[in-house]
Amino acid sequence: MVAAPKSNASKEDREKADAMLARMRAKAFRMVMDGTSWLSATELFAELPDKPLNADTMLAGWLEQGRIFALEKNGVPIYPRYAFDAMLEPVPIVREVLEVLRGRAPFQIAAWFESATTYLDGKRPREVLVEEGAAVVIAAQRMVEGPVHG
Repeated sequence: MVAAPKSNASKEDREKADAMLARMRAKAFRMVMDGTSWLSATELFAELPDKPLNADTMLAGWLEQGRIFALEKNGVPIYPRYAFDAMLEPVPIVREVLEVLRGRAPFQIAAWFESATTYLDGKRPREVLVEEGAAVVIAAQRMVEGPVHG
């Protein structure tokens, strides 16, 4: 059996690093949650005059098909408002972005949509999803590819 390498960092240094990481995670969580409206199925479809009777089933199907994504809050799926059009159908380009970001956790996807990027002239992907959909897909591809060194 091979022993794990010993860390040269002191207990105090590790505690400081852990505290900094916790602060960064909390800040990212606030950024994602405060950046847009996150709605339950009931809240989402409350905007429509004729609410579908099977909203939860419909949303579950869209999740399974990769047309939308969701986070969970107190065990209830919540959806970003920007992923839906005025008739509460999934914005088509979201599916393409989700295909590019496949394998990432829903929170990572939400954080990407909320983060300004130079690939979109400093805008957040969610801000230009409809108007610049192709550019949003390219920005997702570039993020997945990572930095290119020449």
